[in-house]
Amino acid sequence: MLDWYDENKRSMPWRDIDDPYRIWVAEIMLQQTR
Repeated sequence: MLDWYDENKRSMPWRDIDDPYRIWVAEIMLQQTR
């Protein structure tokens, strides 16, 4: 599964964030769109 992900992953803006607060905010925003 991880090998597949390495080859086929999409580039998403929140995956490049190192700041834990910004990651948390992105997670909250993504959950609100369900």
